[in-house]
Amino acid sequence: MENKKVTFEKYQKLKLEQKRLNDRIESLLSERDDIRSRILIDGVVASDQQFPYIAHIAKVEGIEGDDDKFDNHIINLELKRVRKMQDANDLALSQIREFVDNIDDEYIKSIVTYRFIEGMSWRQVAFKMGGGNTEDSVRKAYTRYFERIK
Repeated sequence: MENKKVTFEKYQKLKLEQKRLNDRIESLLSERDDIRSRILIDGVVASDQQFPYIAHIAKVEGIEGDDDKFDNHIINLELKRVRKMQDANDLALSQIREFVDNIDDEYIKSIVTYRFIEGMSWRQVAFKMGGGNTEDSVRKAYTRYFERIK
């Protein structure tokens, strides 16, 4: 039972990590967009390689300085790293939700969902469950269920 409790308590921490990672990605994308806004675009006169050598305008674009190129590269590496962390976090959240979805007792499933997925206090869970439930009664039902399925 203790192992499941730790798993459920981890859910709220994973949700906070998910928000932190999303904020970090948003920040990195903003930085990258800022660098890309400094991309220079120009045109040069060029000609065909073969006779009759017809002149035309060729578009040239690039990042102005080596620092910007390096910063853009670092941001892309960091984005890749953070997205990998985000994928692992999403997988862990999904596994916990799947476990909760497979609890065969609807009463316990509701308790677990309110308490751990939605982050309510035991008092709030008891109120949500209705029927004169108390903090102790829902907590004990939860404890008994997981002791029984060990």
